[in-house]
Amino acid sequence: MTATASRTTNRRPELLAPAGGPEPFAAALAAGADAIYCGMGSFNARRKATNFTDEAFEQACRAAHLAGSRVYVTVNIVIKESEMSDALKALGMTVPFDAALADFSGLGDSSDGNIYISRVLHKAYIAVDEKGTKAGAATAVEIKETAAAVDIYSVTLD
Repeated sequence: MTATASRTTNRRPELLAPAGGPEPFAAALAAGADAIYCGMGSFNARRKATNFTDEAFEQACRAAHLAGSRVYVTVNIVIKESEMSDALKALGMTVPFDAALADFSGLGDSSDGNIYISRVLHKAYIAVDEKGTKAGAATAVEIKETAAAVDIYSVTLD
């Protein structure tokens, strides 16, 4: 038996609990959940739940990690092609979309200003029939650059 096999056969099942907001999260933690999954914003199937503010989610994660529990964020809806940028931002990927903070200097530079991601488009195709499954996906990342700072001069003519 390999080391990997012995590790997996001796593991106990994980107690995973759902939490639609801060109160159920605290209850799951108090009940001894090994991990808690929750949704953020509108990119989860629990849209009608209380859900979390960014601050409440940060506090919940801190409490879970102090208790030795893991936290999973679900994105369990179909994200439309036009929603991909917003979904990535909602999951915490904000800096690459910020013209002032993004750093893509490893890709190159621009004399017109900083390079940043303006939007992400994703298209997926899945077909299942009696012959099997066919799937494909394509992602496009649109990069833009900010305009260079313009020096403004004031001239007064008498």
